Amino acid sequence: MLSIAVAPSCLLVYDAGCGACAMFKGAVGFLDLGHRIEFASLSDAEVGGLLEGIPASRRWASFHMLLPDGRIESGAAALPRLVSLLPSGRILSRVVEGRGGARAAGWLYSMLSRLHGSTSCRATDRRAP
Repeated sequence: MLSIAVAPSCLLVYDAGCGACAMFKGAVGFLDLGHRIEFASLSDAEVGGLLEGIPASRRWASFHMLLPDGRIESGAAALPRLVSLLPSGRILSRVVEGRGGARAAGWLYSMLSRLHGSTSCRATDRRAP
């Protein structure tokens, strides 16, 4: 059973079996100089019941941020929060939250998330039984 304290940090849940997702996690971990983000695989989070607020059909579609207040943000919608936790992120997150920035971040995220569903990374192959 997964036992990770979410507060005061955020918990980033990602597909540990996906090369692109693992690289994303590595980049976030590298940039998180303040160690404000903890990580868990989608499998562990699912077994631990941490993703109950997300429909099963969407759990493996993107990364998720479990926030200290119990809310869950996913995919492109979680990018402003994620960026705000990184150094200089408060300024950059305001840019990402703006209309043009949100559109650009959404487009970039959709392009990168296509790697998650590519033939080299099939999320459906790693779902917990």
